[in-house]
Amino acid sequence: MSSTGGPESELHDARRRELIQALDDALSTNMIRPTAWACLWLSDIQKLEDLLAQAQRSSIMIGAFLEAIETTTKIVPTWCQRKGAPTAASTPQDPSIPRSEPARDQASLS
Repeated sequence: MSSTGGPESELHDARRRELIQALDDALSTNMIRPTAWACLWLSDIQKLEDLLAQAQRSSIMIGAFLEAIETTTKIVPTWCQRKGAPTAASTPQDPSIPRSEPARDQASLS
């Protein structure tokens, strides 16, 4: 039995699956790159319904829009790049062995 919660919940949503299949039927699948399909699987249901309605009216226009997700916006490189200053490494570059504290003499403890 597969999980229906968590990050993969979009993949189990019956309405989402219907909309993606209908969009696939409305478009020539060789027009759409895998990156665009991934975006569709994670998009809002309302946006999928809007895209489907537009694709049924003009598949060429929506095909071009979905193509632009990868070619114009360069979504994958943008998603993979970091913004801001680089952070310090989580592991020291030159690990050292911790030194033990010097032994305390009895006189300093009293």
